[in-house]
Amino acid sequence: MRADPIQDARAAQDARAAAEMARAQAEIARVQAEQARGELRDVRVERSVSGQTVVHLPDGRTVTIDRDGPPTTEAPFGIPHEAVAGFPQMPFEERGPPENVIVLTAVVLFFLALMVVGWPLARAFGRRMDRRTLTPGMPDLDARLQRIEQAVETVAIEVERISESQRFSARLLAERAEPQASYGAGPTRLP
Repeated sequence: MRADPIQDARAAQDARAAAEMARAQAEIARVQAEQARGELRDVRVERSVSGQTVVHLPDGRTVTIDRDGPPTTEAPFGIPHEAVAGFPQMPFEERGPPENVIVLTAVVLFFLALMVVGWPLARAFGRRMDRRTLTPGMPDLDARLQRIEQAVETVAIEVERISESQRFSARLLAERAEPQASYGAGPTRLP
C-alpha cells in the first residue's frame, strides 16, 4: 500500500508546525523567565484584539502565537523565519473554469450587450434616415403628382385625336378606292 504524497506533505507540514510552536513557546517561556529575573528589560509581550500573543524580543525578532494556528517568528523587517520558508510547496490545484471558457464567455456577453444596446440604436438611425430621404427631397410631392396627372390626361386626349384622324383618313381612302374599283369593271349607268 503506497502512501499519498499530499498526505505525507501535510503530515510533514503539521510536524514542522508543531515543532515550531514548541520552539516558540520555549522561547517565550525563556523570555518570560529572563524578564522575571530582571535580565531582559526590552522585551514586550502584547495581547492583540484577535487573541494572538505577540512577543517583541530585544534582537528585533517578533514571535506571534495564535490560538488556532502555529506560531510564527519574524525578523525585524517582516521576513518569515527560515523554518516557515522550509515547508514543502503544496501542489497547486486550479479551481474554476479554464481560461478559454472565461474568455469565450466574456466575448459572448460583450456581443450580447452590443446587440441589446446597438439594435434599437440602429433601428432608430435607419428610421431617421428614411424620414430624411422622404421629407426634404420631395416637399412638393402633391403638386408634382398633379402635374404628371394633367400631362397623362393631355397625352390621352392627343392620342384620341390622332386615332380619330386616322379613322377619318382611313374612311376617306376607303371611299375613294370604291369608285375607282367600280370604274375599272365597266361603265355604270346612273338611273
